[in-house]
Amino acid sequence: MAAPAREGVTKAVPPRRGFRLVRPYSTLAGAKAALDNGGRFYHLIARGGDGRLAKSEISKAAGVVLDEPGTFVFFDMALAKLTADEKAEVVAMLGTKLARRYRERGPRHALPREAARLGSVPAVITEGVPRFERQITILQTGVVMVGKVMVPVTHQHPFDLYDLSGLGLGVWHKESRLAPVPTRFGGRTSWERVKMPKGEKKQLLLLPAYHTPLD
Repeated sequence: MAAPAREGVTKAVPPRRGFRLVRPYSTLAGAKAALDNGGRFYHLIARGGDGRLAKSEISKAAGVVLDEPGTFVFFDMALAKLTADEKAEVVAMLGTKLARRYRERGPRHALPREAARLGSVPAVITEGVPRFERQITILQTGVVMVGKVMVPVTHQHPFDLYDLSGLGLGVWHKESRLAPVPTRFGGRTSWERVKMPKGEKKQLLLLPAYHTPLD
């Protein structure tokens, strides 16, 4: 019989550990130069300055590894200041397969209340004024090895909960408190287990990977 789940603060990776500031490229030339970067050293196929964009090049600029939805969120937020024609020119640099996945799996752009109705979405971008509500604990089940037996364990991750015009926004607690100013957020929405005084509840939260102040 499996041992009962235990609770404890651990070093396990939380659902989303913080998020990065995105400063959108202000010119088409600047966007091309930053994104057409050759990728990380172990991606031998991508070459900087060749007029083509590989996923490894965008993920390098985005600061992520093996996170295609996050890569696409960053891509859209980084191009937010370009005109429609300029953005189309950058998108045209994507390889055929990557361009198809971007069209099919790219981030949903929605108002906060609309995003709340979408449910779990791997890539979403929305805007609003975050208003701090309280600190919460998100629960995440994992396993640890005890001898040769895998034992389930419940990890506890501290988050700050904000209201974003009807959408819950969960930010890793070690980040600085968000200012109540218009901000663009990009990340994923998901149903998370939130610890309550007695038991737990499921709550839909936007877990942001990136943010851009709009003031």
